[in-house]
Amino acid sequence: MAAHGLGPSFLRAVLQRLPASYSVGFSKEYEVRTEFRDGHSRFDILLLPAKPLPGRKGLVIENKVKSFGSHVQLDGYKEQGYNVAVFALLPETLDEDVRAKYPVIEYKALREIIAATPLNQHNGYEFFVSQYTEFLDHSVLQKHTAKEFNMN
Repeated sequence: MAAHGLGPSFLRAVLQRLPASYSVGFSKEYEVRTEFRDGHSRFDILLLPAKPLPGRKGLVIENKVKSFGSHVQLDGYKEQGYNVAVFALLPETLDEDVRAKYPVIEYKALREIIAATPLNQHNGYEFFVSQYTEFLDHSVLQKHTAKEFNMN
């Protein structure tokens, strides 16, 4: 289990929002690496299944919060043999090709997943996860909701 204490239920919930082929190999044993380098590539999040499919090394999740997402970067990861998905604060920060070719999970959905994931009260990271969800609620998602409201 990862130090954050969310456990495998968090990963299962994320994988349920991706194409079914992305979840193959992540049933029980997998490794999560962050800021991982493979050649000239640096992955924000890399999930390595215990038994990868032929021709697929794992799942790269590109986290786009402060920068714009370009398909060129993600296409390169795919050419290296990885499935690719994107966490995005707002899908508008991704170019059209990214939105068309790769599954995108918005932060709003991540917040829903975290809310539905039971936290281990005895884990020291529970406080940080709670603080992070409050940050999403008050700083990020509230502004997004206000923006949507003003557009109607």
